[in-house]
This record gives sequence, C-alpha cells and structure tokens, in this order.
Amino acid sequence: FPSHDTAVRGLHPNPLQVADESLIRAKELDVDNRRILDIQRFMLVLPELIYNNAVEHFQNNAFDKASKAFFRSYEIVKSSFNTIDTTTLYNAALASELGKDLERSQELYLQLVEMNYPQPFLFSSLGSIQMQKGDTAKALQFIRQGRERFPENLNLIFSEANVYIFTRQAVKAKETLELAINLDPQNPNLHLKRLNEFSFG
Repeated sequence: FPSHDTAVRGLHPNPLQVADESLIRAKELDVDNRRILDIQRFMLVLPELIYNNAVEHFQNNAFDKASKAFFRSYEIVKSSFNTIDTTTLYNAALASELGKDLERSQELYLQLVEMNYPQPFLFSSLGSIQMQKGDTAKALQFIRQGRERFPENLNLIFSEANVYIFTRQAVKAKETLELAINLDPQNPNLHLKRLNEFSFG
C-alpha cells in the first residue's frame, strides 16, 4: 500500500510501474508455481492501486496518464483473473476522449460496444468524436446505432438533433427536437433549442 512517509514515496517517480514490472517478471520466473499464491495476493492489490492512481490523474486533468493507468488496471484484472471490468475500460476511454486522443478513445469505445456495455453515452461520445473529425455522416451512424438500443434516451436524441442543426437540416432537426420535447416536456433547454433551430429553419 502507498506509504505515508514522503521520503519513502520519493524513492522512485513511478513505484507502481516498478511493482507491475516486478510481478510480471516474478510470474515468468515462477515456472513451477511455487510462489503462485504470493504473486496472486499482490496481483489482487496492484490493479486497485493503479486504478486509484488513475483517478488521481483524472482529477488533476492529466487525462493521458489517467487513461493509461485505467487501461493497465483493466488489463491486469483481465489477464490475471479472466474478468472483464467494463467500467474501468469505459473510464480509460472517457479519459482518452477528454484528453483529445480521438483515435484511442474511439478504439476503446468500440470495444465496449462489442461487449454490449449498457451505456448510451458510448454512442454520444462516438458521435462527438466523428463530429470533431468532421465526419457528420459517421456521427449520425453511431448516434442512430445508439438510438436503436436506447430509443428514448434524451442525450442521444439531443445529439442527433445537434448534428441536423450543424448540417442545417431544419426539418429533421425540428422533428427530432419535438420528439425530445414529447419525452421531457418540462425541460426548458429543449424548448430553447427548438426556438434557436427556427432561426435557420
């Protein structure tokens, strides 16, 4: 566990990486599995420590480091215990997106889509990534894919409307916003968005 002694903590700039590499080497050398229980005990702790380190990076807006740490925690759990921690993988994808690593975030989000991760924001994020790349057609494709799974999700409906507004498709934008308003009639933001849409419609 992390030492509270600042002198000890300062002995190496990245002790978790050293621990990770050491455990990998220990597994390679333990060919007769004599130390397997000791190794597994440490492997239970290490992903949690790396995850906590990822959260710290995330809170400090160091999104690249956060994404790498989240993903490493995910990898250890997957390889050591044959468990797919989709929440940690989602965190890795989100951190990559916030860090503007669009290709990496898209790659991780698509892995989650293949796993049927029940999170509609996956598709909003994939749409947003494509919008940032300037591919509105691909953005709509991802958003519509999400709407097939989550037809009444307001975030996805709103994302679709935004694409239509951006591409100046007034009729489709109006229809989509009206669908959102019917689902959430007390939402003032949706009414305001519809009024703004009429400015070009």
